[in-house]
Amino acid sequence: MPGDAYRKREDLVGKPKNTWRRRPFAAVASLLITVLTVAACGADGEGGAQSETEPIRILALLATSGISAPSGEPLLAGVKAAADVVNANGGVNGRKVEVKTLNTQSDPTRAVSLFQGEVAASKPDLVFAGTSSSELVALAAATTAAKVPVICPNQAAAAGDAATNPYIFSGAGASVVQSQYFAKLFKDKGYTNAGLLVPNSAVGEAQEAPYAKAFQDLGLTLRIEKYGAADLDMSAPLTRLRDAGTQAVVFFSVGPAGGYIIKSRAKIGFDAPFYGDSAVATGNISGLFTAEEAEGVVLNAYQVSVAQTDAEMLPGKKKLIATLAEENVTYTTPLLTYALSYDTVLASMNAFIAVGKTDDPDGWRAAMENNPTTPFDPAMSSKFDWTKDSHFRGDPGPYVLIPASTQLVNGQYDVL
Repeated sequence: MPGDAYRKREDLVGKPKNTWRRRPFAAVASLLITVLTVAACGADGEGGAQSETEPIRILALLATSGISAPSGEPLLAGVKAAADVVNANGGVNGRKVEVKTLNTQSDPTRAVSLFQGEVAASKPDLVFAGTSSSELVALAAATTAAKVPVICPNQAAAAGDAATNPYIFSGAGASVVQSQYFAKLFKDKGYTNAGLLVPNSAVGEAQEAPYAKAFQDLGLTLRIEKYGAADLDMSAPLTRLRDAGTQAVVFFSVGPAGGYIIKSRAKIGFDAPFYGDSAVATGNISGLFTAEEAEGVVLNAYQVSVAQTDAEMLPGKKKLIATLAEENVTYTTPLLTYALSYDTVLASMNAFIAVGKTDDPDGWRAAMENNPTTPFDPAMSSKFDWTKDSHFRGDPGPYVLIPASTQLVNGQYDVL
């Protein structure tokens, strides 16, 4: 379709876009959206005026190049799919949604500069950011000071700190969710001496305290080791875990690092059971190792990324898959990555509908804390569980433990 270049895969990894683009319409579906009256001259936080017909502008501040690009591409596709769903169903209170993409190049400092330049020129209604937790952490102070609604897929403390960053909401569950899950699993299996392998980064640091507490609460010993985010060989920290007599290991990674961990485990002959945190299952890593190297390694995958029969799928998941198909998206990661951005954009639009306007950040925040799931259904669980105290999503499970070598077929682990 002319003017619809973003549908092509190469557009997801191309040069940063510097103009707002109107999202194309699909045929208006049967879903009826209640249109709330918006005052034509309602003042925004800066004393300006908001038109009830101007488009809602989403700024996708994502890494479409650099080390974080493997996550940035599907996150961007999820944002655009959500915009398509909203526009196909009449928009938000009659207003269409436009998405502008700026490429952070996987650089937190650049992310802040791009945001500041954008706000100075034309303040967006909503920002989706945080290809990596480091980018979200760098952006938090600036976005909060500007009172711009922000949604993200991150687990860093800044993403869910409702007191410090009241306008940031995360589509990811807090680290405590996974840590408690694995602590109970290890306790049930009789492991007493456990290991945790995390990256030496903001997101890695966010895992340490919750895991340490969860395992300690159940009387289990936990040794924590770290690896460099750009490391290809994790033999050194894995050797330390092995030599400490570790009975089983939880490892956390985003992107290809999980594959390198599995290869390094095989390289040093560390045959203890390994369990990938749900973050590991957000990357398409099965091609980085052999089935033999992955023997004894399982990943904790969210149900949204696991193949289901048509009858088993939530309506929101069906809609996401159908919309990505309409956009001719080629899956590069499990469906969860696309769903993280898709769900939070739709929740934000639901909140704007509830408030009746987009220039009231405090009203939007309050609406988000009421966990709006209508009229647009999320692809994962039918709830978010955001509260006034925590802006992390609740537990968007259920989970499925799958062999690490399980193949991905169109974004879903093929277990059927």
